[in-house]
Amino acid sequence: DIDEAFVLSSFEIATEYLKSCFSFIFKASEEKVDAYTIGTWSSKISYNSVKKHGTAEDIARLPPPNFPTLWNKSCGRKFLLEDEIVHDAGPGQFIYQDRAWCIPESFQFPEKINRLEGWRRWLQGAIHVDGTKKWRIKPYRTLRGIDLPSGELKTEFKISWKPIFTKMMEAPGLEIPTELKDIDEAFVLSSFEIATEYLKSCFSFIFKASEEKVDAYTIGTWSSKISYNSVKKHGTAEDIAKLPPPTVRNKRRGEKLTGEKLLLEDDVVHDAGPVQFIYQDKAWCVPKSFQFPPKVNRLNGWRRWLQGAIHVDGTKKWRIKPYRTLRGIDLPSGELKTEFKISWKPIFTKMMEAPGL
Repeated sequence: DIDEAFVLSSFEIATEYLKSCFSFIFKASEEKVDAYTIGTWSSKISYNSVKKHGTAEDIARLPPPNFPTLWNKSCGRKFLLEDEIVHDAGPGQFIYQDRAWCIPESFQFPEKINRLEGWRRWLQGAIHVDGTKKWRIKPYRTLRGIDLPSGELKTEFKISWKPIFTKMMEAPGLEIPTELKDIDEAFVLSSFEIATEYLKSCFSFIFKASEEKVDAYTIGTWSSKISYNSVKKHGTAEDIAKLPPPTVRNKRRGEKLTGEKLLLEDDVVHDAGPVQFIYQDKAWCVPKSFQFPPKVNRLNGWRRWLQGAIHVDGTKKWRIKPYRTLRGIDLPSGELKTEFKISWKPIFTKMMEAPGL
């Protein structure tokens, strides 16, 4: 019963509801609003965004806030520390989510951090304030995915932190002391210089920008710029020659970027059952190659939310179930779980609240 006519009519109902709740968003031109991606929408309708940019009527419609630690911190609320002592966080120091962790539940990676400050944390760790205590978090280079309590943290660590700093640790002649007490500020700075020279030898194209601009790059930008496909696209002949052999993942991306297509077995669209695909030692309702579409606008996202989508995996077409029925457990990677939670769910669950829908 969810045909294209319903998609369009329900979209109009839900859009009118959004206008009544978030009128400040619709003050931009219609063309600009229509072009917003779903990630932009989910960001704009967040509690803090409405508090900051919304009209008095928009703010009055907000539900009572849930006060997690990070929200309080972002709003400038401060806690009175018990003392100035920095406590060492042991391997099972914090108990939450029915298990022991080496980092507190409030832990977050710092936003928009540059390479030197990130390298300092990679080698030395960092001080984190949790409630009324200061904790010394172990060097980030020793963190593992299992140490991080959320998909968002796992994804950020894998995408932003590991690529650039594991590459820097490959610098010839660079040896990291085994004892943390031997990694002082002098070592941080000298090792940073050694690793930077190594980066210049591998990715010279990055350093063609001004020194000021390069120094300001965040670690996420660095990890993106040194990726295989980025170097293939922007690197000099010498940079490209120094690349390692491509992984299977890079090969797939390369095929996609150059327009190479697989010959489909047929034009039949197969229904993907709840346990259709077997990988990672379990059964899934989405294929391993499944990705959410990048930069999708709200109407196309709504269509997928209600109807699902056709996905080509290898030589077959599969009908993926409506995205509104997906759960975190259905998604095989932390990146997918994070994208679904941050970009898809906020805007479309809000739209589904529209009266009469």
